[in-house]
Amino acid sequence: MLICFVITKKHFFPPTAPQKWTKLVFLGIRGRAGPNYLVGHNFYKWGVKSPIIVLIQIKSMSCSMTIMIHSFMKAYNVLFLIIFLILCTSCESKNDGLPNIEKLVFHEESRSVDFFQLSDNLEIIPLNIPDTVTLGRIHSIRYYDGYLLLHDKDYAQALYIFNRDGNFINMLRRIGAGPGEYATFESYIINEDVLTVYDRRLLQGVKYQLPNLNYLETLEIDGYFRGDLLSWHTLDYAIALSDDYIEDDSYRGIVFLDDTYQSIHNIEKPPGVIEASERGNLSNIGDNIFFSEPLSEVIYMMDTMEFVPLYQIDFGRNGLPQKSQLLEEAEDFYDILRSQDYAFAVHNFNMKDSVVSFNFYWRTIDEIRLGIYDLKKGEGAMINDIGSLQDYLTWPFSVSDGYNLSILYPDEYDRGVLAEMGLSTNEISSLGISQPLLLRYSINKFPAQ
Repeated sequence: MLICFVITKKHFFPPTAPQKWTKLVFLGIRGRAGPNYLVGHNFYKWGVKSPIIVLIQIKSMSCSMTIMIHSFMKAYNVLFLIIFLILCTSCESKNDGLPNIEKLVFHEESRSVDFFQLSDNLEIIPLNIPDTVTLGRIHSIRYYDGYLLLHDKDYAQALYIFNRDGNFINMLRRIGAGPGEYATFESYIINEDVLTVYDRRLLQGVKYQLPNLNYLETLEIDGYFRGDLLSWHTLDYAIALSDDYIEDDSYRGIVFLDDTYQSIHNIEKPPGVIEASERGNLSNIGDNIFFSEPLSEVIYMMDTMEFVPLYQIDFGRNGLPQKSQLLEEAEDFYDILRSQDYAFAVHNFNMKDSVVSFNFYWRTIDEIRLGIYDLKKGEGAMINDIGSLQDYLTWPFSVSDGYNLSILYPDEYDRGVLAEMGLSTNEISSLGISQPLLLRYSINKFPAQ
């Protein structure tokens, strides 16, 4: 949006016919109509002397401004300009130009609760895998239409495909340098019934047909992407995070990709934000897509191909200083962390009814805690312990379609653990203890003091 103001020694006013004036001033500033034309034909005939013409471009969804100025004033009028600029820039808060979004404030120290004080909807779904298939170390879990997709990024470099009931459909693991093979399996895109694997090392996209995984073609990709990509069956593009450098020491940031990994649109981000983004920063609740921005701790919701600030997580005195977003060297960031106890890098955002939940790091990346906020009560709680189920349900692998999703491997549980999760003796007997289990739940209760 463009706004034109005129400042003189005696006046501070938006001129009449603002659209006409804005266009006129814009032409003058761009050199298509000189200052003499502007002054001679528009100001002096009204007795207005020594004006400053200010054209402001206010960027959407923020208070950041591009201010273009033409001055015909003498030095003694500069004070008026200074006052005006102070008024303009006062809309920029310490939130770095964010509008007045809702802050979710966390005042209290962390506390311990029982898991069932937080959720009453834990589901345990057995994953029915053939004896010939071994489930690797899963990095992320996503729903896409009727599919449940388990991605092993590093260990097996594979994708395990199930239906939503946990029944095995197929597995993709084709490591190599030949046709239909990949050297690394960084992430993937699904568009309708085509799966494209992103090979970050070779900068290639390898396409397969779902669900039989027949090889289709290999594409060259011009760009680097990191962390999870998010595909959703109602979108004709995917959302990714790119650590490609662009001008002004920024990263390409949030990128919207077509099914050939070509960028349709991007939102630039500081290097520190993207470097701190890994697993869990992109989540969805149905068709609503969210980006949890680490270090600024802002939760954005996607609107078409833009991300609109929704909430800011305020950790008070435990929040990171703003300069941490601009750091490029890991050691500089760790120097900040060593200076005091910080809560940082919000991820795995979810919301059920009026309860917001997310994970964050406490002091170091080795200590993960749970944040919960009740929007109706206006109250937040930081949780550091959920009892005997701490190791299983504190930190989900992903948030997809409104569910916190985790995997329980056969060597990680026994009948006692299943009983603590609320299963009856008959339910435990029907499951057995020899197959991996999908844990699906959401945080939908705020714990009482």
